[in-house]
Amino acid sequence: MKIKKRIDGLQIVSVMMFFISLVCLIITGLEGPIVEESYQFPGNFIDKESDSAWGVAVSTALKNYQVDLRYPARPWYGEPFIIQAAIKDRDGKTNSNSNAGTVPSFILDTNLDMDSVKVKPTKRILLPIHLPQTGFVQWEIAAASSAVKSGRIWISLLPVDDANTAYTSVPVLVLPVEIEMRAILGLRVWVWRGVWVGLGIAGIGLFVFWRIKKVRHI
Repeated sequence: MKIKKRIDGLQIVSVMMFFISLVCLIITGLEGPIVEESYQFPGNFIDKESDSAWGVAVSTALKNYQVDLRYPARPWYGEPFIIQAAIKDRDGKTNSNSNAGTVPSFILDTNLDMDSVKVKPTKRILLPIHLPQTGFVQWEIAAASSAVKSGRIWISLLPVDDANTAYTSVPVLVLPVEIEMRAILGLRVWVWRGVWVGLGIAGIGLFVFWRIKKVRHI
């Protein structure tokens, strides 16, 4: 009788081990809060008296557009995450007054400035834009530590056509980025996931073992 009670108790412990590991895996798999910010292009980033006709035309065309920034606020340390910046029409639709023949093409020059991270494909990304067509750039980030990641995204404009190859880039926006890494005891999340998977497997194995042993004692 005592042996059966002991086996019952051990079975309960093994079931608890399995459910604890399952809950921990679910928690670390949940997506945290997402930061979504919109930034309008400044209306006076081009000096009409000193800059080229290309620069003035781009400045005028971008009055109806904005940059949407999106990134996770608290990703898990050890799990790559995405930072995305997209140029979009402010009203969510193509400007009917835009004429493809008069709106100049340009290159969106984006540069992610953030320390202690590995970035794919590269910190600087060039995106050709021809309004009213839009687009986006994104970086895959792998943090090298669990410290808070503060950085900036520098956005400049460059001409596309050969006639303006000597034209210097026009700085337009600086987007702040601040990310708080989630970590348990400073370890990467995949380490803990491995521990919890092992705990769950051990719980199932022990439950089966004690179940068989209980049947033999009946």
